[in-house]
Amino acid sequence: MALSEQEILDGIADILHEEIGVPLREVGLGKRLGEDLGLAGSDLLEIFATVRERFAVELPEDEITTFATIGDVVAHLQGTVG
Repeated sequence: MALSEQEILDGIADILHEEIGVPLREVGLGKRLGEDLGLAGSDLLEIFATVRERFAVELPEDEITTFATIGDVVAHLQGTVG
């Protein structure tokens, strides 16, 4: 059974909270990875390493750099998780 948008969002919120201390209530689909959450470089790669593990998906580095918002990540995962 495929995961819902909310289940994926909740999983990403948990990861961001655990890895970099982002309050759960601040994670939303419109949050920008760089501008709002300050994710770049090695921090971004570490977060996505955890996303790969948690959701058991492949995410090549060149795809990661195309995601601007959490909503972009969720939409991508909806097409691959499940």
